[in-house]
Amino acid sequence: MFDGLIVLLMLFIVLVYLVNSRSIKDAAIHMIQSGEMIVKDPDKEIHNLQTQSRWCTKGMVSIGIIILIVGVVVIRDFVIILFH
Repeated sequence: MFDGLIVLLMLFIVLVYLVNSRSIKDAAIHMIQSGEMIVKDPDKEIHNLQTQSRWCTKGMVSIGIIILIVGVVVIRDFVIILFH
């Protein structure tokens, strides 16, 4: 059961990292579009950042599903230990 809790904690840390990374990429896109950040090729840079943001979103969804599954298993194990 404690192994599952440690896995949940590590997955949660990865989820927080992905959320923060996606937010930073979205902020960079808005800065490029508003002209606050100057890059050589804005269209290419925005496209790259949007692609990376989509990958972060897909990773967040995947990690969320894995956290849900592992959480159900950990709760089931806890209930088995509790009522045994």
